[in-house]
Amino acid sequence: MVRVLTASLSFYWAVAFTLAAAGCLDGYGGFAVPLAGSFVPLGTAAGHGLVAILFLWTAVTALADSRGGAGETVQIARLALSGAVFALTMGLSGEGASLSTASATPYAVQLGALLCTYLVVHLDGRGSDETVQKKGFQTVRAAARLTALGAAHHASLASISGRRVPADDEKDR
Repeated sequence: MVRVLTASLSFYWAVAFTLAAAGCLDGYGGFAVPLAGSFVPLGTAAGHGLVAILFLWTAVTALADSRGGAGETVQIARLALSGAVFALTMGLSGEGASLSTASATPYAVQLGALLCTYLVVHLDGRGSDETVQKKGFQTVRAAARLTALGAAHHASLASISGRRVPADDEKDR
């Protein structure tokens, strides 16, 4: 089952973090930053670029997964979302003393959107029809096995003790 919603959200975040990485490099003169003595914009751009690659990997995995198992897609998405939260937290802490409500609002909105993305990816991974059917079948099979084991145990105890076990019809009388 193709997870279109997971793939589209992951692609959106890949584009968003790619543009954020480009903005970090563009605002500080490109790759000439280390020569100027400040490695922070280059590190921030590298972090955003890594997160963008993780989200792109999530999108490709979600589209290529045709077996219905969402385990790998959800794991990669968790890694990408963790990296995104870390990158946004570093950006928020980079604001430092100039942190005001106006400068913190975009970070809060992005963190909220990442939380919503996590919930969608998690629920999309849990909603696989094959997984639900397998779990349901395994539960019914386990219940039938326990019932059969209980009946066999009860019958063997009755034969060992020599007592006659009344049938269900005789119990009701």
